[in-house]
Amino acid sequence: MMNDYSLIQQQDTETCILTISHLTDRLRQGLSEQEKGCITSQEEAINLLNALAGAPITIVDHEILEDILDEKRLKLLLTALWEDEAIRPELKILLDRPPYYAQRSFEELKTVAVVLGCLVAWLQTKVHFHIKRENGKTEFEFQILKHKTSDSILQKIITVIQEVAGRKKLPNEKDQSTEHD
Repeated sequence: MMNDYSLIQQQDTETCILTISHLTDRLRQGLSEQEKGCITSQEEAINLLNALAGAPITIVDHEILEDILDEKRLKLLLTALWEDEAIRPELKILLDRPPYYAQRSFEELKTVAVVLGCLVAWLQTKVHFHIKRENGKTEFEFQILKHKTSDSILQKIITVIQEVAGRKKLPNEKDQSTEHD
């Protein structure tokens, strides 16, 4: 078998974003209308991912996340998605024939929204969650779909959330905080 990770490495930033966006659309096709509408904002998506990870991702504002979502982190997300056997066939189709700009306007896509949407849709294929909104607070309850989820995939999702959000260094990545001291 050809090294399919090389297909990911060949993609440029824009193609990574378009691929993630198209994959998210395909993942969402398998969700109920209730599941599709349960997360109503980027803030709720971030809070959901924080709750799953068990620690705040500490995103002060959306522009900080936008600044760190570089090509390396986008490819990390695609690689993690590739490792999920349930998602691999859809992703392989997209990598074999990457989406092009005419299929979706790149200018309309916001990287943060695309990545958050993908992480939430991926999570919804593995975990059922209930959102409770009361007195201005949002709480999340998680139920793992055992027939679809292994502990290693769930841990991988949590690790990817932390890495994509910049809360965990990527391999060969220098600690940015020490460089500026």
